[in-house]
Amino acid sequence: MIGAGLDPSLRSQLDSLRVELQDGSIAVRARLATARLPRELIGPLSVALKPTEPIEAAGPLTVVGPGQAEWALRSFSIRGFPLPRDAVPQLVSKALGDPSRKTVPVRIPAGIREIRLRPSGATLLGAPAR
Repeated sequence: MIGAGLDPSLRSQLDSLRVELQDGSIAVRARLATARLPRELIGPLSVALKPTEPIEAAGPLTVVGPGQAEWALRSFSIRGFPLPRDAVPQLVSKALGDPSRKTVPVRIPAGIREIRLRPSGATLLGAPAR
């Protein structure tokens, strides 16, 4: 659901996507095409980046409307080096090309009203019966 729900331009920058459920949040591990990363946010690591690098991002996923959720990244690391927490929203807005956006939009099935996350699984409230 997460991979399919990401904006296609963002999803195209990620390879080998893996999602881990946590208490109240998700963690995503992937390989990221680094060309669009803002060098000023990455700092000295930017000169050593390869064309793709392993990343990990984590944060809560919240339903905000019919068919819409937002993933608020609370942490982001590239090649095992964490970015400062206050730099993460800036990275999101740069990666999405929208200076006002601080969360990652995720498309979800329209009938879902709430998502409860735990390591053992996700409960989708209001999802249509199958």
